[in-house]
Amino acid sequence: MTRPTANAAPAHHAIAGTKYDNDIENPFGCITVYFLFTSTAEKHVQKRLDAGLEQLAEHVASDCKRVVDVSAYLERIHIQYLNHVKAKEHMSVLHSQILPKFFSKLSDGRHVGSDLLDCAEWQQIGIKAAEWQILRDKDASRVTWDDVYLDLATT
Repeated sequence: MTRPTANAAPAHHAIAGTKYDNDIENPFGCITVYFLFTSTAEKHVQKRLDAGLEQLAEHVASDCKRVVDVSAYLERIHIQYLNHVKAKEHMSVLHSQILPKFFSKLSDGRHVGSDLLDCAEWQQIGIKAAEWQILRDKDASRVTWDDVYLDLATT
């Protein structure tokens, strides 16, 4: 067991054997390496969740100037959302990361005048997003990303 742990995690193995000479190995080295693995596992999971939340914020903040791109924009955010749901992230954290920036981007109609061909479609999306934003301002617990995604994807 000592050799595989030394090959798999040389840094952890070195930490486990620091108090012992080269002739005498740590008899509890494998247990120590296992403890080092398991004690840092939660920190690594939290780091991965934090990195995922940063990536989700980048996806929400990305540009979406053409109506044709709205479905891809929604899908990219939804995939990140589902990954966080699988990782057992709190829904309130996810909704606070996604919904305010998302609504401010789509409900203000910022891109309505950018292309005359997309004007009517942008207005429909902006109206729907503004309705969801008003509903969220009244009661944030009633508005979820799943409902918003489904409604805007079909719009």
